[in-house]
Amino acid sequence: MAVRERLTKLFEYLKAYTDLRYPPVRDIAQQPRSLWLKDLPSHPSVELFRDTGKSDVEAEDSDIVLRLTRPVITNCPPPPTALSEWVKPSWQELTGTVEVQSTRNVIGKDGKTKIELFGADSQRPLLLSEWQQRREQWITNERPARQSLTLFQAVYEWYGVQEREGERIELLVGDGLLHCPDAGGTFRHPVLLQKLELEFYPEKRQPQFVFRKREQPPELYMEFIRVLPAVNNQQLARCADELKKA
Repeated sequence: MAVRERLTKLFEYLKAYTDLRYPPVRDIAQQPRSLWLKDLPSHPSVELFRDTGKSDVEAEDSDIVLRLTRPVITNCPPPPTALSEWVKPSWQELTGTVEVQSTRNVIGKDGKTKIELFGADSQRPLLLSEWQQRREQWITNERPARQSLTLFQAVYEWYGVQEREGERIELLVGDGLLHCPDAGGTFRHPVLLQKLELEFYPEKRQPQFVFRKREQPPELYMEFIRVLPAVNNQQLARCADELKKA
């Protein structure tokens, strides 16, 4: 009995030491990087694969979670020639605005400088209105592609970090977000984790990233769950056992 108590105390000490030196991440916002699948851009270049219950033989690439292809982006349609010297450069950006000079300096036939009003030509406001409608439609069509490109560039950075620090970091997909406010700080993190591999295919016509499940089965984030307030360790052990069997 005394030996068991000493072993118990030893394990408790080691656990306390580990938790102190390597505290589990309690809030997913504290992770170095995270991506919410519900916030993925709605664009053909972003493909999210969800489990459908099919076997590996029935489902092609059934271990893929997410596939990102570098999207093709387009430039804003230029203003009509009659407006090109009146519209300020901000129109070219997706988030930019259309600003028109109310007046400009021009050289008259007599060689002297004079002030020309934008409204002096009645066709200019009409042309501006028609072009702005085309530009607004371009923005609506283009925004998902630009969002996808931003995501692709972020994942490219992740890939670089993984190449440099692969032994220090893990790529995971999580499910079952547990949110538990506590006096010692908020607990907010997925409890079911699946290890992933990030593959890059730069040789494709449109470079592509693939997030693929590793062969290891999903597992509970035990380090996080064990420090929850008033956690039931026996029930936790049963959950882990059920997950292993399933």
